[in-house]
Amino acid sequence: MPKKNLNKNCRGFTLIETIMGIVVASIVILAFATIARYSIDSYSMIVARKEAMVQARFALNRITQELVSINPAAITAINSTSINFNDSVGNPTNFRSQTTNGIIQLFRGNDLLANNVSAFALTYYDANGNVILDGNISNMRRILIDMGVNAINGNHDVRIQGEVYPRNYYYSNFQ
Repeated sequence: MPKKNLNKNCRGFTLIETIMGIVVASIVILAFATIARYSIDSYSMIVARKEAMVQARFALNRITQELVSINPAAITAINSTSINFNDSVGNPTNFRSQTTNGIIQLFRGNDLLANNVSAFALTYYDANGNVILDGNISNMRRILIDMGVNAINGNHDVRIQGEVYPRNYYYSNFQ
């Protein structure tokens, strides 16, 4: 059987060319994988912060809407992490933070408003804008609410503030 002469243009890749192709392809794939990983991490961080913000806004809105509508005479006790009052139908209730198994939670009565709370503080002001330290409810005119909620994946916390003027006090006693 006669040997066929192969044309020089018909020969295949050399071992070095094949290895170089694999190395270049690996570098390109690694670069795309790194970019994809950072994109997924960024997306998950944004989703976690959004969920924390939704939870913080829900709790803050619930607190401010209820406190702005109650009669100031219905407030029975105040401190930096809770406010006790009688609701619109006269039932005693409160807004408070509570630590359970190392996790701070925010409650309205027995209803959970926010989980993974990083901070919750209530500051009370009198008609002159001075902070009330002695719990003198009769002089209270304004409540500042400061809270933070941790994102699920631990990427930062969401801080939010609100201010409440209990009913009938917004336009009185302020010049």
